[in-house]
Order: sequence, then C-alpha cells, then structure tokens
Amino acid sequence: MKTDHSAADFELDKWPFYWIAKANGHYLKSIEKELKKSGLDNPRWRVLMLLEGGQARSVSYLATESVTKLSTMTRIVIRMKEEGLVKVRQRENDARVTEAYLTKKGEAAREAAWTHANSIIYRAFKGIDQKSTLKLIDTLSKVVSNLDQTP
Repeated sequence: MKTDHSAADFELDKWPFYWIAKANGHYLKSIEKELKKSGLDNPRWRVLMLLEGGQARSVSYLATESVTKLSTMTRIVIRMKEEGLVKVRQRENDARVTEAYLTKKGEAAREAAWTHANSIIYRAFKGIDQKSTLKLIDTLSKVVSNLDQTP
C-alpha cells in the first residue's frame, strides 16, 4: 500500500481510517439499539465485557482497554455500582488502585447483553469466512500497536 499520500491523490474510498470509522459508527449505532433491549448502553456494555470470569479489574485497565478517559470510566463504574452491577474495592496490595468486579446482577446483565452483541456480530460478518475475520483482527491489532508506538 502506498504510504505517502498527498491531497492531490487522496481517494476517500481507499483511505483505511474512513472505513474503520464508518464501520465503528455503524457498529455503535447497532449495538446501542440492541443493548437498549437489555436496559444497557455501550459504556456499561464495555465494562461488562471486560469484567470476565469473575476477575476484578482496575478502573485504569477498564479505561485503557475501552479507549475511554479515566475520569469518564470512573463515572461509569460509579453509576454501575449504584445500579448494583459491580462492586468496587481497593486493591489488596496497593490501596491507590480501585478495582471493579461483577455482582450476580452484573453477571446476569453481561449474559443478556451477549445475546444482543452476538446478533450484531453475526449480522456484521455475514458472508465473511472465519479466515478473513481472523486476518482483519490481526491487521487491526497491528494498526493499534503501530499507533501506540511513540514516534
């Protein structure tokens, strides 16, 4: 792929980030609509998805992995605590770190949300074979890694 672009030879439909942004926008719109059926929204879904297997995660981890500002993630976790979806505690070996973990109600919400999320992934990847999907995941993982590297 040509990597040195100029405004003169720019073609929107050949710009990878256009398609990444467009796919993400359509995904967010679709997942929000589906999650409403469970009484959830995308920020809470991200937390539920990241709190897997009964494992406690730091609020900082949740923010980083969901690409959310730490202050925003803190508010999301507080709201989820008030709703009874998560419990929070100070990390045993470092009281400066706040961890969140799912309650039984949170586990039930996570399970219900997965049903809706699966309907989106099936629709989004209809007609795309598993090999292509895995290649896309690998490619996007490399893009994220490249962008995380400090120039």
